[in-house]
Amino acid sequence: MKILFLGGGSGGISNSFEFPPHENIEVRRWKFKRPGILQKFHYIGFCIWTSFVAWLSGAKWIYASDMLSCPAAVLGQTLFCLKIIYHEHDSPSYYSKNANFFNKIQLYFRKIIARSADIVILPNKDRADVFRQQTDRQGEINIVWNVPSLEEIELYSKKNNREKKLFYHGSLNETLLPVSILDALSELDSDISLVFAGYSAGLNYDYAEWYLEQANIRGLEGRVRYLGSFSRKDLLDECSNFMVGLALFPETSDNINIKFLPGASNKVFDYLACGLDLIITDTDDWRFLLAGSGVGYFCNSHDVEKISNAMKQAINKRISNNNGNCFLKVKTKLVQEWNYENQFHNVYQRVFE
Repeated sequence: MKILFLGGGSGGISNSFEFPPHENIEVRRWKFKRPGILQKFHYIGFCIWTSFVAWLSGAKWIYASDMLSCPAAVLGQTLFCLKIIYHEHDSPSYYSKNANFFNKIQLYFRKIIARSADIVILPNKDRADVFRQQTDRQGEINIVWNVPSLEEIELYSKKNNREKKLFYHGSLNETLLPVSILDALSELDSDISLVFAGYSAGLNYDYAEWYLEQANIRGLEGRVRYLGSFSRKDLLDECSNFMVGLALFPETSDNINIKFLPGASNKVFDYLACGLDLIITDTDDWRFLLAGSGVGYFCNSHDVEKISNAMKQAINKRISNNNGNCFLKVKTKLVQEWNYENQFHNVYQRVFE
């Protein structure tokens, strides 16, 4: 199978991300254009170019990976009768009543694709239900969780010598990496530290630098370290060096992408695949997902005392090597169900039937 990836650049550090070289994957990208009227024309040109290149390449399918790709997918489907896979990992946080003109155009094309796409994929049932309600899709919606591959599970779960440190990876912002983590860390022994990786989405705001400043203000010099951003392979290799992973999401949110996270958040499954214990937000959906695993410490994302206690318990449990059976259960679950190959099985069959 040959893949032609057509994409655009982005602002900030994420613009440097690259696919690992692969003989069956060709990448063509347009340069990033800063926000403004020229960016709108740039985007229209990109959509037209994408649909024609997909047709000229002899592609059988267009894989539209987010809402911004919907106009290009509609053109390819309408002009050249190409089949469409629409995969919405991040749903729009706004809807018609509070959307600007450009947002409304995006939502319009999203609705067209929702009704006409051959395959639609969302990362959990809650988002799929909202998607169906917003777009009136009548056909099937495939639920595909964001999980590691079987190869990654086998490769990164084996390490035994781990550092006495907490680890976070993902988007760097006050919602997902709150300062309550620093406040909780300051209550623990000085030999327990935090390492984090990822990038800030904004063009002009370096959350990592600000977070390190906040750590220093709290007397945590040398106990909080920023690794930067990595390829996925290097990120998981780093992740597997540590004992405990942090996944402290807000308990409530108006943003659908924060409100419905189980299955959509890859960091939780990455931590599990790398053999880390979890400190995770105490909500019913996370408790249901991790029921019986024995590797989750649940607490409120802004309750410093509970976060601190969870950190202490998780580290002590790892030091005492008291949870080997728990990780055996988790790895079995990962290998049998929570893996990329299993989650995409039905979609793969549809594409190649």
